[in-house]
Amino acid sequence: MTKTYTREQLIQKLNSGDIPERYILFAGKGYVPKKVPFTIYQEFDNLTDFLNMRQTHIQNGLNVLCFA
Repeated sequence: MTKTYTREQLIQKLNSGDIPERYILFAGKGYVPKKVPFTIYQEFDNLTDFLNMRQTHIQNGLNVLCFA
């Protein structure tokens, strides 16, 4: 199952103490050292879906930050 959030929704979820799924992916034109926010926030419970979406975002020219 894949869940997609806005930045604000993800912050609310984490602040509420709700534990994210096993795999987290941030994507967009974001760039961590320059503190440019990402625009796509997704969580996955399936490694295959996670890896496929990661590859799709990369092919679309987006920066990707992953947590597993």
